[in-house]
Amino acid sequence: MSDVERFGQDETLILEFPCDFPIKVVGRASGDLHVQICEIVCRHDNEFSAETRLQCRDSSAGNARV
Repeated sequence: MSDVERFGQDETLILEFPCDFPIKVVGRASGDLHVQICEIVCRHDNEFSAETRLQCRDSSAGNARV
């Protein structure tokens, strides 16, 4: 099945791979959430840099981290 068949008649694809694509992760606010996210992402992208690519903030109630 070609890309045109999967995405319709328009031959212009929206995304070109590889590409940057934001992923939102929400979890309990714990000290190791940041580490767990980095471990998972690094399994799929060995060039991932948490220092430049990962943004974290706590929820307004402080129970979750985004």
